[in-house]
Amino acid sequence: MIFLLLVPVYLAINGYILFRTSKWLRICTTFTHSNIWAWCYMGIYILLAFSLLFAFILPKSRLQLAIKHISNYWLGTFMYTLIFIAIGDFIKIVLRKLNMVPDNIYHSDKSFVIAGSVILALIVSLSVYGIVHAHKLKVVDYTVDINKPCVGNDSLKIVLISDLHLGYSVGVKDMEDMVRKVNAQNADIVVLAGDIFDNDYDALDDPDRLCELLGSMNSRYGTYGCYGNHDIEERLLGGFSVDFNNNNLRDEKMEDFMKKTGIHMLLDECILIDNSFYLAGRLDIEKPGSANIDKRLTANELLEGIDYSKPVIVMDHQPKKLKELANAGCDLDLSGHTHDGQLFPGNVVSGIVCENVCGLKTVGNMTSVVTAGVGLWGPNMRVGTTADITVVNVNFNNN
Repeated sequence: MIFLLLVPVYLAINGYILFRTSKWLRICTTFTHSNIWAWCYMGIYILLAFSLLFAFILPKSRLQLAIKHISNYWLGTFMYTLIFIAIGDFIKIVLRKLNMVPDNIYHSDKSFVIAGSVILALIVSLSVYGIVHAHKLKVVDYTVDINKPCVGNDSLKIVLISDLHLGYSVGVKDMEDMVRKVNAQNADIVVLAGDIFDNDYDALDDPDRLCELLGSMNSRYGTYGCYGNHDIEERLLGGFSVDFNNNNLRDEKMEDFMKKTGIHMLLDECILIDNSFYLAGRLDIEKPGSANIDKRLTANELLEGIDYSKPVIVMDHQPKKLKELANAGCDLDLSGHTHDGQLFPGNVVSGIVCENVCGLKTVGNMTSVVTAGVGLWGPNMRVGTTADITVVNVNFNNN
């Protein structure tokens, strides 16, 4: 059903963009006395616009993979093209209604060409910046106090990583940078909070090398992880699911890959580490991805029977139902999923609708920590946000 809605909407939006740019191109050709650039633009635009559909309908192959790469770059540029043209049209309507510009300037071809050129410069500049900035990875630090004793530890240094999205946009080079920065932290434990893959295992550029890299992350207690909503085999169009199967499962190759890394994956499990603290990993709230599992355990079921005098840390890919988790006795919830909005204005919108879009948030006696993530969803760009590795320094009360 969503496929039937997405395609006509997408085509209609592209029709609007082509309609608005065609006039600008026609006027530009009167100044250059050549329409070759207009025809080149139209041809390239149509190919880019249809790259999403080509990548979706083509069978898995090197050609399909290459077109998917192109479409991921195109998505961000398409979004900013729509935004800036819509803003330009809105400003034009406002200026006309308020009579703020003389008619001779308002209807001038020269003014129209200048305005269009400014919009084009903004689209290109922001797209190039977003592509370059997408793979910049910073380290952020937070301090959290848990008013409980932790046997053998006055403090705990946790490195939280999430949303690697290995595949179309993220590969070996990104993971080499990430692992180098993770190992530089000398962490007590590394936590991988889901969306390790980008729905397609076959899109990995070098599975053996990626497996080796993830397995080389060093910490005192090792690396633990949980799965996210993209760690399943699922067909996507522009980053959105168009699969009619509501119970998608993980590709067996994904699970084999994680076993080879040596990362301890917790599937709705809670374990006691070194008799000091509990660590639980939840299945994804929307797409558990495991056979014979329709839904994940509730927070109370997950933590049932544990010793609540010890610190309780939970990995949950999506930062949702935080109050329920806090009431169940969790002290620290570690999540990702949001990408901090990834692309402006997505970071503004996400900040309104998400319980915790990024950073620290106190919910009852629990602290929620959400990382902006390492990788990318959909557009191969970041604007207004920065990928990060999150270091959580936890202090305990052992008095």
